[in-house]
Amino acid sequence: MVDEFVEDETVSNENLEHSKQYLTEEFATQLEELKVPYQIEIVKFATDTDSIGSIICKRAAQLNAGIVVMAKHNKGCIKEFLIGSCTNYCTHHCKAPVMVLHAE
Repeated sequence: MVDEFVEDETVSNENLEHSKQYLTEEFATQLEELKVPYQIEIVKFATDTDSIGSIICKRAAQLNAGIVVMAKHNKGCIKEFLIGSCTNYCTHHCKAPVMVLHAE
């Protein structure tokens, strides 16, 4: 029997805030200079029953997002085949355009 992983709420909140700060520092200035309205939305959810890609597409639709930006991680063909690809799912199912950034 495997014990369920329970994340510390304080650490989780710190990670979410760090992620939001990083995204703001990386993109906010450029978007503001171009006068592009934006909203940084970090969604935390359990993924027991729903596909992550499906949840991302649903949330983008709820927000009426102009674009969904995702990072593609090179996991290899076999791993992608076995576990699926969230990025691949979103590029085929999101109603909003999806921009894929390739991780180095």
